[in-house]
Parts: sequence; C-alpha cells; structure tokens
Amino acid sequence: MWKKVIHELKCRIGATSLMKGEPICYHNIVENHILELNYQIVHSMATGFDRGDRLQTISAKDETANVLSSLLGSLELEVMEFMWQAGEATVRQVGEVINRKRSIAYTTVMTVMGHLVDKGLLSRTLEGKKYRYQVVQGKSEFLYQASQRMIRTLVEDFGDLAVAGFLGEISKIEPDRLEQLRRLAQETRDETSTPK
Repeated sequence: MWKKVIHELKCRIGATSLMKGEPICYHNIVENHILELNYQIVHSMATGFDRGDRLQTISAKDETANVLSSLLGSLELEVMEFMWQAGEATVRQVGEVINRKRSIAYTTVMTVMGHLVDKGLLSRTLEGKKYRYQVVQGKSEFLYQASQRMIRTLVEDFGDLAVAGFLGEISKIEPDRLEQLRRLAQETRDETSTPK
C-alpha cells in the first residue's frame, strides 16, 4: 500500500506541473508533498522503546487509525484489530466477531487471513483440520516497520529533497520531543548494528 502512496504522490506532482503549463519538474514542487508525508509519518508513528523493547505509540488514536487504513484494506484492518487484541484465533472465531457487525462469508475471512500471513502480520499452525492464526507483528511494530519502508522509499525516490524535507520538519519539533526522537534513532541504530 505504501508504494501506492508514493505513486500517487508522483502522479499529483506531475499533474500539478502540467496544469500550470510547466514541464514536469519534481524539484520545483515536491517539497510541499514531502513535508505533508513527513508530517503524517513523524506525528503518527512509534516514538520510543520501553524496557521490554516493545514500541510505544504516543500518537492520537484517530491519527493511528488513519495511518493503518492507508496501509491495510478495510477488512484486513478489521481482522487485525481483533487479532491484535486476541493474540490468536481461528478463522471461525474472527468471522463470528465480524458477523456481529455485518454478514461475511467464512471463505472471505479465510482468504484475508491468508493474505495477512503472506504480509507477515500473522502466522498459522495446523490444529487437526483447521488453522489457528497468531499475531506476528504487534500494531506498534507494524507501524514502525511500515514507516521505515516509506522513509527508505522516499529517500530512494527523491534523494536530497526528501532529506531536506525531513530536516525542515525536524526543525519545527519541540526540544523535549526532539530529544526523545534522538534517543529512538540511537536505539534503532544500535539495534540494527548489533549482530544477531
């Protein structure tokens, strides 16, 4: 889904330039779009680790819901919201919960949960003739990983413009909050440089 966001950004940039009668030039107008995405990433994603190295989110629920709905389809999100609370369940159990709100076929839930296994959010183990699904990535970890992929893609696609956009946003952050982000960045660097 994050690739779609990048694609839409590029299309918007190109369409804006064409409407103004200018040649398509990313350099002239991309900064505003990057700043908009930076704001969403900086203000919606995880910002720290607790002693158990679990990510903690400090964003508002509605911001997190908006980010999640841009990363997952509506039914995927509905399934994952249940799974993040339950930890593990069968297709039938998930289907029963969703059926309380609206009618849905067992096979539809099964297909969606299979896709979530493919995406690395769930795993499954065979118990007799049915699968039991377990959460692999918690909500905060999923948001963190998605933000990292988006940032890498922005930097790969837009290079210095993306970095300049991030620096511009960072300069607007309160000093206490900036210190939290510095600690998170250091912990992340330490984690990725430690051989496993």
